[in-house]
Amino acid sequence: MAKAPQQADLFLIPLLDGTFCVSQIVDVLISGSCLCAISKRQISKDSPISALSLSDLQALILINSDAIETGVWAVNGFEQLPQINSIFKWRDAKLDGYANLERQDPAVIEAFANATFGLYPWDGFGTADFFVKFLINPDQIPSAAILTNGAPA
Repeated sequence: MAKAPQQADLFLIPLLDGTFCVSQIVDVLISGSCLCAISKRQISKDSPISALSLSDLQALILINSDAIETGVWAVNGFEQLPQINSIFKWRDAKLDGYANLERQDPAVIEAFANATFGLYPWDGFGTADFFVKFLINPDQIPSAAILTNGAPA
């Protein structure tokens, strides 16, 4: 049975090729939302999961916590959080209670995670810029990202 998300929970986002994107809950809000760190780590189902470092992080996204609460995204551990306070825009977002962040549906996050590993088109939501807003470093589109025409993003 799934449980309520907690800060520092590691969870796995299923990818289209049967692997998973390792992610972590950074903060839990009363509104049924979580600020989540989406990593650059892609693992198989039976791979051990270790703590994420700042260099592992690709995005910090405010999500609706339904996928975690229902077990669609399996919580698979609990580890120390990376030091995200050093990321300027996210420190500012926390100070204003994340009011400047749009809460995203888990399906959008699954598409984003798949797109970062080249398993879904980077421009699959209409434009090549849609997923860029999630990136910690918007000028660093993941090297595996592809466009609908098969070209690198």
